[in-house]
Parts: sequence; C-alpha cells; structure tokens
Amino acid sequence: MVDGRSGNHNEKFNLFGRYSHLDFFTFNEATFGPVLQGQPIAGGNPGTGEGTTKSFSVGGVYTFAPNFVVDANFGYVRMYTGVAQSDIDKTTSEILGVDIPGTNGAKDYEGGLARFNISGFERYGITEAYMPYYRDDPQFQYVVNANWTKGAHNIRFGSDIYIQRLNHTQPEFLGTSFGARGGFDFGSGPTQLCARLNANGTCGATSRSSQYNSWATFLLGLPTQLGRLALFDAPYTTRNRAYSFYARDQWQVNNKLTLSLGTRWEYFPMPTRADRGLERYNPETNKVEIGGVGSVPEDLGVEVSKRMFAPRIGLAYRTSTTRTATRTAPTSAKSPARAAISGSSGSVSVWASEPAA
Repeated sequence: MVDGRSGNHNEKFNLFGRYSHLDFFTFNEATFGPVLQGQPIAGGNPGTGEGTTKSFSVGGVYTFAPNFVVDANFGYVRMYTGVAQSDIDKTTSEILGVDIPGTNGAKDYEGGLARFNISGFERYGITEAYMPYYRDDPQFQYVVNANWTKGAHNIRFGSDIYIQRLNHTQPEFLGTSFGARGGFDFGSGPTQLCARLNANGTCGATSRSSQYNSWATFLLGLPTQLGRLALFDAPYTTRNRAYSFYARDQWQVNNKLTLSLGTRWEYFPMPTRADRGLERYNPETNKVEIGGVGSVPEDLGVEVSKRMFAPRIGLAYRTSTTRTATRTAPTSAKSPARAAISGSSGSVSVWASEPAA
C-alpha cells in the first residue's frame, strides 16, 4: 500500500494533492484440490483473488481578492477486483482426459472444469456459477466553488460533476445457471425401477430412491439437467453522470437576524452502456428495445427533467437577552434514481428547526 500527499502555496494560491495505491492478493483452495475443485475450504470464493484500488485527488484555492476566493477539487477512484478458479486456463475435456462436448468456450472466462452436481453428494467443479468475475469501476468527480463577500452579503456558488463507470465481466443469470463452463445435474430418476405399470404402458409408480441412484445416473452418463451460460456482453457496462449547480446568498440583515437564500439545480441524464443505451422490455410491442440501436433512441425515449431546482431557505435569529439562537431551514432535495429512471423530479422536502446555544 502506498499513500502520499503533497502541497504548495504562496500568498494567493494553495495547491494540494494526494495519491493512494493498494494491491491485494488471496488464494482459497477448493475441497477436492486443483483437479476436481469443489466447495472453497475457507468459505468465500475458491481460486485466486487479486485487485487494485487507486485513489487520486488534487485541489486548489486561489484568492483573487480579499473578498473573492475560488476553490476547486478533482477526485479519481478506480477499484479493480478479479477472482478466478485455479483451472481457468484449461477446458473440461483437457482436465478429465475425455471429450465432453458442449462445455467451455473460446473466451478467457469460459475455462475451468464444468460443474457436476450429483444429488446427495458434494459437487465437483467450481460450485459458484458466477465465477470467474472481473470488475473495473472508475469514478470521477469535479467540484468548483466561489465565495464572494459584499457588504452584509456572503454569496457562494459552484458546480459538481460526478461520473461513474461500471465494467463487469461476470457470467451469471437469475435462476438455474451452470455458468460459462457449463454443468450437469444427475438425479435419481433414470436409475429408479418402475414399481407399477399403468394399462397404457406408462409407469405409475417408481421404487424408492436414494443418493446411490443419483451416483448410478452419473456413472451411466445420464444427466437430468444440463446447460451452459453464454454471456452476450463482456464486459457488462454502465455509464452514469450527475450534474449540479448551486447559488446561495447568506445575508446578515442585522445583529439578530441572518437569512440564507439559495437554490440547487441538478440534472441526471439517462444512464447508458459504454457504446449504446440501456435495454428495456416494451409491453406494448412485446419486444426488448436496445437504446441507440435501429430506430430506438439512446435514452429509450425517457425524458429526464432539466428543470430540477431545489430551493434552500435558512433563518437564524439571536435574542438579545440570552446566548440562544433559533435556526430553521426548509429545503428540498432530488433523487438521482427517481429522476433518471422515471423522469420525474424526484423531490424530497425537508423542514428542520432547532434552538442552538
């Protein structure tokens, strides 16, 4: 781990920066070793885990005049995590020495022993269907503020831009999934005896089953379920942006009363993929639409308001006989999730009032 800071300043300008770097590495052995794999011995994910977290920030404050000061900051964070099984560079056929058609694939993340799930026994192969996974998530933030004092007014305004990028390669799906390597389930059904035959020749009842029926099914090579997940987009990406601007005037009306008036404007564009828009199911056409493909607009036709203003009002009153002040601040805030997904303003109103000594 590396963590460094530095700063430089003169009478008008103060510059500072910081950089942090963290590398990590873990290894978790599987129950049956590097060939047959199985459950991780120590919990978590089997195989090798490694990653890097980088953090960089730089900021500065410049005094243009005694009553006008500007400060700005830039921040960058990148978090990378990768976890892969120890046999990721081999195919199921190579590991077992026999041809197992339909397993694995040509992509790097499709290697490793397929999962063999024999009912009543421990599973062979990597048991986590979502492995391997590689996650690369950088974030950027730009902030600038200005403070201007004029008589009884203290005016502050500024802007904040926040960018999030998600890049994930992780072959998984809701429900039953054997992962990118493929897999087989072996139940007891194929090796159970028919205890009663119907008049039409079908079996009306079977003999009692046990885990040994499942083992026999496995030895005969008669899977009761099989499959493999094909990941269409790799890496799977999202791009999120948030823009805001604010202005506030803190007015010292007299020795007893201070007013703070301001507003904040925010805009949350519709998230996208790295090279196109998101996807959605359109119940009116019974089709899945892909933003930016064909006649479908990149934002999927979702209009996000550009008129999201959140007013801020504050009041502080000090009595002359005591050292007590009363403050109240009705305000509203915007929800980026509601604004970006539903297109609404996403307003949340807050009223706060408190006595302060």
